[in-house]
Amino acid sequence: VYTALTPPYRTANMPITRTSELLALAELDLATYRKLEPYVTALPLDARLNVCTALPEVLDAYRLGEVEFTPARDNVAETRQEQGCYPDKQTYLSVITDAQLRQELESLLVEQSAYFRATIWVTIGTVQFTQYSLLYRTPAGARAILRSFGTS
Repeated sequence: VYTALTPPYRTANMPITRTSELLALAELDLATYRKLEPYVTALPLDARLNVCTALPEVLDAYRLGEVEFTPARDNVAETRQEQGCYPDKQTYLSVITDAQLRQELESLLVEQSAYFRATIWVTIGTVQFTQYSLLYRTPAGARAILRSFGTS
């Protein structure tokens, strides 16, 4: 498909590093990408989903068609502000009826994040410069593992 395009190119055959790389997929148009954008991320393969901060739509997507976990979507932000982690990992897993799915999700979910995105804007006169950094947090501190300038 990609070698037949103008100009033709070969795929990198590796994981993406930025969500905007999804736009290179032949089947994905800009309108569809804009709808997906709030719910997708490009992280290393070992990254886990933080159930405490994931959007309700993302939590429901992991449930693979089971009943929605968060029927009161509008109240999720308020509940998190009041209670802290909502839902916690055990609560989320406890409502999943499929035992195999529950076991698979056990290793994919966490209650704290290791990856963070920092966005820095610098304006000099009429020129704005933007830097994005993907930060990885360890017990020893945080370090940048990816940086890009002026793109998402």
